[in-house]
Amino acid sequence: MLGEGSRVSRWSLTGRSIGARRMAPPILVPGLVVASVGPSFFVLDATQGTTVFAYQDTAKDSTFDGAATIAHGMLYIGNLDGTLFAFMLASE
Repeated sequence: MLGEGSRVSRWSLTGRSIGARRMAPPILVPGLVVASVGPSFFVLDATQGTTVFAYQDTAKDSTFDGAATIAHGMLYIGNLDGTLFAFMLASE
């Protein structure tokens, strides 16, 4: 439950054509939101909702269908064709 003075931000992935595809469950880590839909996934600034990083798999019929995970400075996300993608997170 949000306490008095809590700040709630509301934003969406606008301008992205997702057609009939469903969005996989997003993950939240301090300062970031990772969301995927169809062949694309996005890393968003959790405060502003701006895109920090975006990736689109160009393989035919690629679909990111599960939540990503972040561990040991890496972002991991798999798609339905059996490919596991790993991206190194930039250090500040």
